[in-house]
Amino acid sequence: MFGTPEKLESRRNHITITCDQETGSSPYHSNGGGNHSDDTPTKSNLVETCGLNLLNVKKSINFGLSRENSSDSFIQRDTATKKNLFFEVENLKFEDLYDFSQTPEESNSFALKPKTGSVAKVNNTKIALFRYGEVVHAIDEKCPHLGGPLHMGDIENIGEASLLCVVCPWHRWKIDLTTGKVKMPSRRQPVRNQIYPTRIDEDGSIHIGFEEIDNQFFDGEEMDF
Repeated sequence: MFGTPEKLESRRNHITITCDQETGSSPYHSNGGGNHSDDTPTKSNLVETCGLNLLNVKKSINFGLSRENSSDSFIQRDTATKKNLFFEVENLKFEDLYDFSQTPEESNSFALKPKTGSVAKVNNTKIALFRYGEVVHAIDEKCPHLGGPLHMGDIENIGEASLLCVVCPWHRWKIDLTTGKVKMPSRRQPVRNQIYPTRIDEDGSIHIGFEEIDNQFFDGEEMDF
């Protein structure tokens, strides 16, 4: 049976599906209109096309139009994989994040904010969040070297391409925030951190995209259609 109505409503409010019926990509765009069209995915065709992992979600997901359809929302996509289950980050807004793009003069307005990233547990996953201008980068919290806390690291632009990297505070490994690849030390075996697409809504809410819902997301409660 389902959990309490309050618990299910809380879960539903923190998940958005943006899976296209044919390709698995989002049928909505950040600059799209606000009308609900006949092409809006239904529960049945999403389960059929997006994978059996949706069967574990069942009634907890709102399969209607998402806030992503608003022209006031911003989406940073991960084109390598389809991470179209967006979870809201609780107790953290866009304006709470330190902006690493600020110059020393501009950063005076951020004096009350620590010059670090932020860490959040989303979909039972610890994720480091870094704001750079109007973009929020999301990456696994643990450094692939020895598990250092990446959200405590600094942000640097490296190379001629000026790659935006987080520097692990433990051993100075530098990881590209766009690809998750380790850039320094460069002679290491190719390893990378998992990165996630992000979405920022009009009210400053931050959403992070995943391929599937963690098995423990519903606290192990049995759920039926």
